[in-house]
Amino acid sequence: MVDLAHPQQAWISQQQLALAILYRATEEHRFTQIFTGRSQSLSSALHVCESVAMTISDLPAINASLNAVSTIFISAGWFWIRRNLWRRHVPCMIIALIASTGFLVGYIVYHLHAGEKSSGYTGLIAWIYFPMLITHILLAFVTLPLVIVTLVPVFQRRWDRHRRIGRWTMPIWLYVSVTGVLVYFMLYHWFPPPNLALGQ
Repeated sequence: MVDLAHPQQAWISQQQLALAILYRATEEHRFTQIFTGRSQSLSSALHVCESVAMTISDLPAINASLNAVSTIFISAGWFWIRRNLWRRHVPCMIIALIASTGFLVGYIVYHLHAGEKSSGYTGLIAWIYFPMLITHILLAFVTLPLVIVTLVPVFQRRWDRHRRIGRWTMPIWLYVSVTGVLVYFMLYHWFPPPNLALGQ
């Protein structure tokens, strides 16, 4: 009710009421915009996550990438230690060890789910592929205990023993990493057999 005795106060009250209504409407609109924007952002993020979600069929490429990382850092570690730069040698070998461990886990997970698949190679490609694959698998089983045996003297600070075993471990480990990459490219990119679809 408007107070006729105080028209100025009544006018101020009406102005305050109008400002309050306008402020509330503005805040509600802003909240709606923020909520809608966040909902859209969340929806977009979920869509991106779904599009980049990893599946079992992605593991061969990931495993090959880990083998490539191992190859690079094993080579770098070998390069530095031959120049007695052990402070550069150590981080290279740690990264190579982590990458090889990741490859081993990925390899086991993939074959537990996908099983073994025949490449179906014949002729010249078979003569190249199968010896490389067989030596890769056999030496991969040798590499794991060799790496462990090579690392033990490091913690014991027995550098002579570490160097002596490392002379055998390094080339075998490097061969396994390189052939792992080559097997992947032969099987999935260079000479994909007709009975093995890409990514399987």
